[in-house]
Amino acid sequence: MNYIYPFIISFTLIFLSELGDKTQLLVISFSTKDRIKNILLGVAIRYFF
Repeated sequence: MNYIYPFIISFTLIFLSELGDKTQLLVISFSTKDRIKNILLGVAIRYFF
């Protein structure tokens, strides 16, 4: 259980740094008609696949 906290912290930091990618920022800014939760979920799925 002690190993889960560093994993979550590193995963969060890497995920947030990848959001800085210009294409992902364009997706977020141009798709304002969708919920931000759906957009972030789509970006996360795209990041892993």
